[in-house]
Amino acid sequence: MISTGAMVRLGKVLGNRMVDLQPTSRKLRDRALRIIREVLGCSPKRAQGLLRASGDQVKVAIVMGQKKLARKEAEACIAKGKRHLGEDRLGPWSGFGKRSGG
Repeated sequence: MISTGAMVRLGKVLGNRMVDLQPTSRKLRDRALRIIREVLGCSPKRAQGLLRASGDQVKVAIVMGQKKLARKEAEACIAKGKRHLGEDRLGPWSGFGKRSGG
């Protein structure tokens, strides 16, 4: 079993939300859209557009909406951050994939 701490260290969570989920069912797609709406404070229509444009990648959709980037730029931003999206890269998201001690 993979621990919550490991998921945080891998940059797969934002606060208490798993943002690296794969929306392979209606339930997971609804969850993905809800996460995007809550994090960005956007409309359902905007969340749907971002999720579609991101290739169904929740983390990429969030970066696209937060930084107003295209998909490739958002993916590059995530890659440069070694998959971690802390405050220094994407604004006031305290605790998002942050590592302690360096």
